[in-house]
Amino acid sequence: MKYLDIVLRYPRTLISAVLLTTLLFAWQVPDIKVDTNIKNMIPQDFPIIQSLDRLEDILGGSEIIVIAVESENLWTVERLEKFAELQGDLEDFDEAQKVLSIYTAKEFEPTEDGFDVTDILSEYPESEESVTALKAKIKDNDLVYGTLVSRDYSKMAFIVQLTKTSEVDDDQFRKKVNSLVNRYRGPEKLYISGLPVTRAQIQVDMQDDLKRF
Repeated sequence: MKYLDIVLRYPRTLISAVLLTTLLFAWQVPDIKVDTNIKNMIPQDFPIIQSLDRLEDILGGSEIIVIAVESENLWTVERLEKFAELQGDLEDFDEAQKVLSIYTAKEFEPTEDGFDVTDILSEYPESEESVTALKAKIKDNDLVYGTLVSRDYSKMAFIVQLTKTSEVDDDQFRKKVNSLVNRYRGPEKLYISGLPVTRAQIQVDMQDDLKRF
């Protein structure tokens, strides 16, 4: 009854105190930082984490992002030149250790002394015959057909291997990738996928939800 008496005697004071406390907590919501990287949730002195760090030091990062390009006709000189620039821009990213695509794909040609390694896309096709020949080379390469280029030849992928996880800021990287990809959108469709981008988007969505509720 004592608590009930206080509530009944000072209702305005209690409501004001609750509102003030709520506002003080809400004031700090924009400064809340959300870390969605599971690796950071595990003590860094765990043997498995230390082993992963050593592997990343030797082999590079273990995470990737994939940028897919979709078009009814990818195999024109104009489009291939356009997305060759995307290849170069991705390679210029500090966070990128390696970028795999049709522009870096190789093929092995047998010779009398063994074999030669050449670029699949050594020159851009300028006729229907050269497009057909290029598609035949792609289909004969299991590392490209169905992975870097879709089986219907309407999509191609850029697979970006990142540097060490600890050296990549997910949110800043997501913004850089989105900004770059937006420059190349239209008329082709571009899609972005990958754990670092997903983590950053989850972080943004969680912070928005905190502000909303």
